[in-house]
Amino acid sequence: MFKVSFMAIAVIIGVLVGLYLIKVCNENNKVKTDYDERQEAIRGRGFKYGFYTALSFLGVLTILDIGDVTLPAQMCVIYFGILIVSMLVETSYSIWNDAYFGTNSNIKKYITVFMVITLINGFASVAYALDGQLIVDGILTSGFINVECTIAFLILGIEYAIRNKQVDANCEEADEDEES
Repeated sequence: MFKVSFMAIAVIIGVLVGLYLIKVCNENNKVKTDYDERQEAIRGRGFKYGFYTALSFLGVLTILDIGDVTLPAQMCVIYFGILIVSMLVETSYSIWNDAYFGTNSNIKKYITVFMVITLINGFASVAYALDGQLIVDGILTSGFINVECTIAFLILGIEYAIRNKQVDANCEEADEDEES
């Protein structure tokens, strides 16, 4: 009972902190990030792809359950993994199509927050591993959720960096073509 109550409080606090950080990272101090019409259309397709990804994983999980196949992880790790992969599909699609950050986003602030989140989850992952609580009796425990978060934010950071390099290279190439 206590564990459930503590987790519920932690989730509520996490959501509130997240909303505050979004507000701080948006240049107009609004919780709502503004997107233009092109970005909204791209984000809609990204959400669709993320949704189908979640459906696919849940379908596989259902089939495994029907077949009495147990995975070596607590269910919260599996469910969160599905959320993370689905979120990565949507976010990656948005990043590669220049629709992730809104028109009112302070990208440097967002990147700083993402780096802090990555570090916190990375340190928590190491702490769980050193304490022997990441894998117990061959089962991934809830502490593995920190590993999932760390990996997700690392992937997104790498994708964003590659995308920015690609855009910079295209801009330089366009500038050279205009000078010719």
